[in-house]
Amino acid sequence: MIQRELFDTGSVHPLHRVTDPTTSREAAKQHAASGARESHKRRLREALAEHPGLTSAEYGRLVGLERHEAARRLADLRNDGDAEQGPKRPCGVCRKTCVTWRPTEGKGP
Repeated sequence: MIQRELFDTGSVHPLHRVTDPTTSREAAKQHAASGARESHKRRLREALAEHPGLTSAEYGRLVGLERHEAARRLADLRNDGDAEQGPKRPCGVCRKTCVTWRPTEGKGP
C-alpha cells in the first residue's frame, strides 16, 4: 500500500521514489504544488491527440519541454490511462531507438 503524501495529486503513483534524496522529493512536491506538472501533462495530452506516434524527445520539442520532463509526464499519462507506448523507432531528435507514444484508444484532450 502506498502512503499518501501531503502534496498528493490524487494519483496512486508516487511523485518520487522512496530511495530519492530529499532534494528530489522536495522538487517533486514543488513541481506538483505549482501546477507545472498538471500543465505539462495537459500540453502533452493535447499533443498526443494531434500527433500520435512521436518519441518523448519529439514531444518535448513540440510542446517546449526538456526530453526528461516530457518522458516523466508521458509516464504519468500512461499511469493515468491516457497514453500507451507504441513501437520503437529511431528518434528524429536524439537519433537513438526510442519507444513512441500514442493516446489510449477512446481518449482525447
